Amino acid sequence: MSTLSPRQTAIVSAVAALVGEHPLAALTTQAIATATELSEGGLFRHFRSKGEILIAYLEGAAARLEAILSPLADQPPEFALDRLAAALRDAPDLGNLLLNHQGVEGEVAAAWQAIQALLERFLTDLAKRSDLPAGVQPKTYLGELKENLRRAVVEDEETHLPWQPSKGLDLPELEVLGRLALNPSGFVFDPVTGVSLTANGPGLALLRHWQGEPEPTLEGSVAVLTEGFEVDRRTAERDILDYAALVREALPR
Repeated sequence: MSTLSPRQTAIVSAVAALVGEHPLAALTTQAIATATELSEGGLFRHFRSKGEILIAYLEGAAARLEAILSPLADQPPEFALDRLAAALRDAPDLGNLLLNHQGVEGEVAAAWQAIQALLERFLTDLAKRSDLPAGVQPKTYLGELKENLRRAVVEDEETHLPWQPSKGLDLPELEVLGRLALNPSGFVFDPVTGVSLTANGPGLALLRHWQGEPEPTLEGSVAVLTEGFEVDRRTAERDILDYAALVREALPR
């Protein structure tokens, strides 16, 4: 992707805002010009055509999507799907591009399909790393995976892997959690391995909860945060899954 001028960047940003609400095919040069406070002729002093504007936008969107997907490539499938859904809710234009048909043709369609291919590769890898239910074909599983993602983004449902229970917690062994020394100041220490980490108030509350439960659950952990801190359920779920991943990486299994 070539470097854009400040004015070109502003035009592309305006397109992103429009794509959050409309398919690409519905965007007119008049709508783009109005959003950028330019005349239609003014637009074409910076881009040669509407197609060139849309391709510049799509190239930038592809780079943004890659930045979202890259850190999730080696994360547990359920966690990765949840974080992707959260990222797409925060970037409505990407959610629209990935989950709805755009009705475009030619070079613009090719640029859009390249973004679709990024998602397809990511979900295919996710499917390969998931426990595929007996008798279910990979293509069918992939379709269900994408539909679950669409419902999570568009209809604000919880994410979950197809034909599997809703999100659970992937934590270190209970023996490892149980031996952790928790200091009220936030210092956490494993006396066996010497590993240490720090935790804020919610983090300490979760660790204490996990130490006291024979089988810690997401539901129970959500209750700890929503009842003890000013946090809504969705934010609590995200924070818990993030913190569980951090603890899992820091401590031996």
